Amino acid sequence: MFWQTSRRKISLEKTLVFNFKSGDDTHIGVMSGSGGEITQLTFYKGQSWVHSFSPDGDKIVFAGFRNGVWNLYWVSRLTKQQKQLTNYTKLNSYVRYPAWSPVGNQIAFEYAETTGNIWIADLK
Repeated sequence: MFWQTSRRKISLEKTLVFNFKSGDDTHIGVMSGSGGEITQLTFYKGQSWVHSFSPDGDKIVFAGFRNGVWNLYWVSRLTKQQKQLTNYTKLNSYVRYPAWSPVGNQIAFEYAETTGNIWIADLK
């Protein structure tokens, strides 16, 4: 959950962005910082973990878990349109912590693959 002050000229209000559970799925919601109705932005089955706003305040980049694979997506606050930004296919990989560049032409994020972490401890 985080606050964002919109940089758009049409609105200077603060917006609260958060994740919420619906069954086994996690979605992204927004609401005015002064309260009011929640607007649901994601509807796909899976997980949507919000992270940051685009510099213009419209798009929210997030890590999404769809069909067993993590990828980056953005969703528009105004239109609710979504776009997949990466196309990873490995089931043992994940992405997280996406953040827009100040200009809005790049997104930095963490990508990793897990291959198992099994350790043995000697009992003395």
